[in-house]
Amino acid sequence: MTRRVEDRIKIFPSCLAALPEANLIELGISIGFVNHSEHDFDRNTSERSFRQVATLFPASVTRLRERLSRMVDLAGYSAGPRLFGFVDAELRWGDASGAQPASP
Repeated sequence: MTRRVEDRIKIFPSCLAALPEANLIELGISIGFVNHSEHDFDRNTSERSFRQVATLFPASVTRLRERLSRMVDLAGYSAGPRLFGFVDAELRWGDASGAQPASP
């Protein structure tokens, strides 16, 4: 039963009609994997995270690149909350220069 739930959760984002919502769900799943991973946050994971976050928050690309570069080689349990904090701040307050946060 657990395997069936896991398989359905993996395909759930593709069932959504709106692409931004599906992307946000995929990003949340990715952050969860980083947070619970026994591996370090490497450059490949950083690039994958960059693509996911930059798609949702294009105004944050410069800050995102800087933040991710400081997270490379951190343990997953340390990098996950930092990545979540960045995404949470973008959702709540958007760009500090005045851009509006992404609409849900």
